[in-house]
Amino acid sequence: LLNAGEELKGRIELRQVSDRRPGEYIITDPDAKVVGQGQLQVGKAEAIRVKAKKDGVYAVSLLTGNNSARVWFENRHVCLLLPRTLWFIYSQPEAFFLPMPDAREIEIGIYTASPGETARVALVDPEGKEVESVETTRTAKAKLKAKVPPEQANLPWSLRVSKAASGFMEDVQVTFKGCQPFLSPHPGRLIVGEK
Repeated sequence: LLNAGEELKGRIELRQVSDRRPGEYIITDPDAKVVGQGQLQVGKAEAIRVKAKKDGVYAVSLLTGNNSARVWFENRHVCLLLPRTLWFIYSQPEAFFLPMPDAREIEIGIYTASPGETARVALVDPEGKEVESVETTRTAKAKLKAKVPPEQANLPWSLRVSKAASGFMEDVQVTFKGCQPFLSPHPGRLIVGEK
């Protein structure tokens, strides 16, 4: 979310998972017009700087092929727009999100290639308490569910994805239900969606 005249500043690093083919990024403005793009080389951080010509949500799309990317932005309001299914590779920073305004329950679906690839996933309430967690050491699929009390409906919840007690942490597939479609590494960076 940028104001006119504000600069989108950060960097993107393509990380090798399976091959060394380059990736690319595309930045679009609130009208879906391309305002920046470039190629990403494995192991190198590409600096991103685009000045906003108008107020609104700017999108950064990444094409990583069979690799992964690490993204850092200096701007205050930068979020990951949640697709239907999100793939994490390796451990992740704590990820914050907001429940939908009318949600009574949050449901997080988890899939790993257990028993070889495993993960520990925890759902954390706005007070920092783990309300539910699971390790995928004995099952490939799991669900975390939590009731959303009315007093916590507009507050940031979070998800912690880390290594399980056994197995190897690699690919973790996550789905979200009852959540707004934005994920951020800090609760103060979240964007509030429209109902």
